[in-house]
Amino acid sequence: MANYQSTAGIEQTLAEQFKEEESLGMMFNIPDEEAEERWGDELRIVAQGAIKKKDDSFRIVHDGTHGVNVNPEAKPRDQVRMPTAGDMRAQFECLADRGDVNFALEADVAKAHRRCLVREADWGLQCCRLSKRRTWVNRVGTFGVSSAGYHWSRLAGGVARLVWSLSEWNHWIFQLIYADDLRWTASGPNKFWDLLLFLYLWVLVGTPFSWAKTRGGIACDYIGISEGRAQWMMKWIKEIIAGKHVLVRHLREGLGRLGFASGVLEWSKPFLAPLYSWTAAAPQGAFLPVPPVIKLTLGWMLEQLETKNWMTSCRRKKDLGTIFKADAKGETDYVVLEGWECRNSCPTESARWYSVRVTKVMAPWLFEKGHGSRTIAASELLASLFCILAFLPGEPDSLAGELVLTGVTDNQGNTFIVNMMLTTKWPVAPICYEQIMDASLVLKRYLQLGEAFYQDLVEIKNERATARTAATNSS
Repeated sequence: MANYQSTAGIEQTLAEQFKEEESLGMMFNIPDEEAEERWGDELRIVAQGAIKKKDDSFRIVHDGTHGVNVNPEAKPRDQVRMPTAGDMRAQFECLADRGDVNFALEADVAKAHRRCLVREADWGLQCCRLSKRRTWVNRVGTFGVSSAGYHWSRLAGGVARLVWSLSEWNHWIFQLIYADDLRWTASGPNKFWDLLLFLYLWVLVGTPFSWAKTRGGIACDYIGISEGRAQWMMKWIKEIIAGKHVLVRHLREGLGRLGFASGVLEWSKPFLAPLYSWTAAAPQGAFLPVPPVIKLTLGWMLEQLETKNWMTSCRRKKDLGTIFKADAKGETDYVVLEGWECRNSCPTESARWYSVRVTKVMAPWLFEKGHGSRTIAASELLASLFCILAFLPGEPDSLAGELVLTGVTDNQGNTFIVNMMLTTKWPVAPICYEQIMDASLVLKRYLQLGEAFYQDLVEIKNERATARTAATNSS
């Protein structure tokens, strides 16, 4: 395979990098004839690409997919799991109980994927050429080969467990590994000694850190959405929404960024399903009209980014218990939505309540299937949404980071939808969007600091309250 255009004009620079890695035992070069004789049909000459880095050096990318099919044939046994914003939040919630100032230390492993040895029988699958008559052979994992990240994760995981086994178990310190980036967060009077101990143990086993990238403090970036990334995504989404048509390949490229952002915007992850389905089914080179569901999802994501909902509190959750009960009844020409404020186990007979009669003129989308009962799940979810707006407590609490409240419904499907936030059904999906947005806005208005909100819907089995049933049926 011919090398990519990004390598044109810098062949000498790349050759110098190859020679440097040859001195480290990572590569070696041999005549083309010897390579062909040694590996025969297993010899793969892979195209090389180059990405310029901040220090004017180049990251060489080994394209193990196109033309050589090395990556499609690689079958890692396990999926590599990376820490998410939820993991970060959980560790800070735990450390918040300490009442101390946390200190973080971050380090980057230099050429992490190049630290894993590859068995000699597979060297022929990782060959490349910068000039005629000489073949460069990789002895170690290579950027662009899918298995390299897997083997590095196993190696790093082994070192991480070794470090824990050599230290005392009473340390208030958390250790996270995201690809080749390590982060330790410590608390307590001995936090600086703990950080030094963990760093020393990693160095002791020979970890080659890139010391220029090592940093620390009481506030530093690790996992999340930076202001620059957020601005890029907002600009990209606006371009897609404003245009009547979109190149499917262009949408798929941006979807990768949105998938990464969903690690922080945790509520958004299930709603990206239509985008993944559509981009997978449509030809990548097609220029097609943007479906309404795609615009709806992207518009909701845009609102989340514009209101900076990627910021999340790391304080302990506050459980408010059962706040409301909701019910709905569908008829041919109308739907009745009702809710009761039932905090502190207040019975429905004496609870504060609301009742709304919704007609076809008011919400025609609730009657698209001909009868109100055929969209009863959407109606009951809408009743729960009204309960959030009407009954969410308004007492400011400067110590609460997240609110957890429970709502009660007699629809088991809505229990799963709300707990998992997973649905693409119409009209349930847009109500889920609205529920998340309104819950977040109400929480901000009342608590003045909250960015996160959790709601559970608990199914009532065989115990629908008499007062509720009577009120709904008589409406």
